[in-house]
Amino acid sequence: MHARSNLSESDCAGFYHWPPLWIGAPPVEQGGDFTPAVMNAEVFSATLQCGVSLKVSRQGLFVFDFAQWGPGSSALANNPLDNWEERVFTRMRVMNLFLACFYTSVHRIQKSTSGKLFIDYTTYIAARSFALDPRHVECDLRTRSVIKDAEAWHRRFKPVCTTVPGKVLHAAAEMTDAAIAQGFPGVAVLAELLLHAFYLHESGKYEGSHITAWTIAERCLRELWKTHLGQLDSQYTGADSEEKFINSERKQKLTGGDFTASVISEKLSLAGVLPCDRYKLVSQVRKTRNAWLHDLHAIGREDAGKAIVLAQFMLRETGVLDVDILFPVFGTMPIAWVGD
Repeated sequence: MHARSNLSESDCAGFYHWPPLWIGAPPVEQGGDFTPAVMNAEVFSATLQCGVSLKVSRQGLFVFDFAQWGPGSSALANNPLDNWEERVFTRMRVMNLFLACFYTSVHRIQKSTSGKLFIDYTTYIAARSFALDPRHVECDLRTRSVIKDAEAWHRRFKPVCTTVPGKVLHAAAEMTDAAIAQGFPGVAVLAELLLHAFYLHESGKYEGSHITAWTIAERCLRELWKTHLGQLDSQYTGADSEEKFINSERKQKLTGGDFTASVISEKLSLAGVLPCDRYKLVSQVRKTRNAWLHDLHAIGREDAGKAIVLAQFMLRETGVLDVDILFPVFGTMPIAWVGD
């Protein structure tokens, strides 16, 4: 993990998954010792419709090539150094969106889950080229340790390595394509927020997790409200009417500050748009958020979990993202355990 040369010009980036994953056939079926060639072999590749390409190694190194995708490409920029940080954040957001789709696919296809990885500066890997070679990347020192320890984990604990079949990655790539293609503004931001809420929850930071999840829920709640207003306008505006039922002035009032999340959830519930059980959940999550915001009341694991459940429901209900991620049963395995 040395290689600083040409990294600034590279449009490749990625991450190494922790907790450790084994992609493809179970490691116990590989036979023999795990050489670098075996562990770093490419077992999955795909090109998303937006132009971003992906390769994945057996030991869970994910490398993306953003050269053909404008928002994340330095090759397509007028100057490779212009808005460099913005491009890096954009790449992280796409990778977090992919991970949200990946964990959904793991749940739906394998009926399982694991600890969640969240891509930030500490887990972001800058790659020299579009190749699955850990020696040709630059990353945070902690990530270097993760790669080294995960290799030891795979060698030592073959029978219990978490295995992910290729069909899960294929489904995740298709889901990522669908999320980007449907064109909802901010879908990658909301997916990233959801993944961060999970990551914070699994790290025991329940207040941060809850508030992050509520941000998603409220954003989607307002989207449901706008959709409902549009349906009412279509229903009550006659074909030969010269004036809309909900004109611009009325719409501004109905979506303004007087219509809080509390008011909106009440009206959507009365209209039958928000099911009773979800209305109760919205009210509970909102009250917990307000108690923390105004009085710094502590938020526990269960309350934070409810906020994440609500956020996922709202993302699905609005059609923004068909996400379905489970909580891990035993939490995330600490890296220190590898050497025990």
